[in-house]
Amino acid sequence: MKYMIWLIARQDLKKVLHGRFYLWALFIIVFGAFYFDNLKSTISALMEQGASIDQMQAACRSFLGALTFTLPVIMATFICSVFSNSSVVVDKNKRLFEPMLATPLSLAQVWLGKSLAVALPGLIAGITGTLLIAVILNVVFIIPAVGSFILPGAIPLLGAFVIMPVLVSLAVLMITAMELIMVEPVIPSLIFTVISLGIYMTALFQISKNWDFSIVYLAIISVSAVGTFCLGRILSKERVILSSRG
Repeated sequence: MKYMIWLIARQDLKKVLHGRFYLWALFIIVFGAFYFDNLKSTISALMEQGASIDQMQAACRSFLGALTFTLPVIMATFICSVFSNSSVVVDKNKRLFEPMLATPLSLAQVWLGKSLAVALPGLIAGITGTLLIAVILNVVFIIPAVGSFILPGAIPLLGAFVIMPVLVSLAVLMITAMELIMVEPVIPSLIFTVISLGIYMTALFQISKNWDFSIVYLAIISVSAVGTFCLGRILSKERVILSSRG
């Protein structure tokens, strides 16, 4: 079963990744510029106030913690929202599901394989993009100001490497199931965009400055888990084929 899931995912990965590396680079530039400007302003303000090295280190660690909690989710959900169109919507438009479901492949294998093809690039892009921006921030701003490389705290790192992948994976499973059974499959993919835009805007306007993102993300995971379970119960080949026919 695992081999068949990976086979489906690998075929879809070729489609979703073809010629789209520029998306990762674009997000790095757009989001990086926002965080670069904010950190530069923060450090400049602290210097003007005569803050000690310890105070500046604490401020930089807090800044990197907020970045590590928000940026991976923003990048991953944006990229997943784009890639989900190629994984399900394009196949539906080309009427490829009927012959696919006529093979020995189970619907669960198709669902998991297509979800993996969407989630994997988003997770990799979100984590690597965040790490790259964090390193650049350290080299360009933090090390010259405080004389040392600063890492975010343990909880933000846990959020980026454990909570975020679980959140995105469950959300992708839920959205992919919705796309499989809905007549207008493009609508669920827009949910990703709305979620990621909401997170980005709260960070941009510092609405989320005092939020505990671990609680926020765990709440989203709970909702996504329930939604995935319910959709999995009603997911059937008949529903997929009927929705493909419009």
